[in-house]
Amino acid sequence: MTHGKLLPRALRGEPHFRWRGGDVSRIENLSDVVFAFALTLIVVSLEVPRNIGELLAVIVQFPVFAVCFTLLIYCWYHNYLFHRRYGLEGLVPMTLNSLLLFFVLFYVYPLKYVFSALYLMIAPVRRIVAAASNAPLPGFEGGNGSAVMLCFSAGFTGVFILLGLMNQYAWRHRAALELDPQETVVARGAIRGHLLSVAVGVGSLLVALGPESIAPVSGMIYVLLGPIHFVNGYLTGRAAEQAAR
Repeated sequence: MTHGKLLPRALRGEPHFRWRGGDVSRIENLSDVVFAFALTLIVVSLEVPRNIGELLAVIVQFPVFAVCFTLLIYCWYHNYLFHRRYGLEGLVPMTLNSLLLFFVLFYVYPLKYVFSALYLMIAPVRRIVAAASNAPLPGFEGGNGSAVMLCFSAGFTGVFILLGLMNQYAWRHRAALELDPQETVVARGAIRGHLLSVAVGVGSLLVALGPESIAPVSGMIYVLLGPIHFVNGYLTGRAAEQAAR
């Protein structure tokens, strides 16, 4: 398919948006490579286990890998949607996309640390992993909970600020992109969704800057992401259906 050519909506990944992205661009290729590299960094170990204890330690930490994998794929999906929906390849999208990739690579280690530390709070899991590892295990002991959440929240907030800016740039060029009423609703919903994620990240950052005693609240704030994105998605979908009438 040539760049800018529009396929019927029935053949697209979204019912309410015509995808303007043509052949996979160099920017998309770079993004896929960086996200793939980030995914390899969350693997528990890049070495083959040398005994049954190390194998059990890898297997028991599979849920951590699954959660981190899901969150990185979620970020990749929104990057993918941006390029497929708009097909923009100028200097500004390229710069914002490059900064996004930088934050993704920054985010991957705090992401893995936080979920590993939470998972290792389960006593049987910690005993299995500790028996197979000579290195200190991730944790929130020693008053480092706030520092860990600051790193995690900074990476999370940076990723969604940049996704929001990328979508805002496309919104500014909606006339040239010839967005129809349905697409306009979906574009606004995407921007709103990223702003909501940023608001949660900033809230977590502010709490993490407080006393160490309230550091756990900084992590609990992320529970809000599920309900607010469900509501935003529902309202956006309903508005898009109404715009089609």
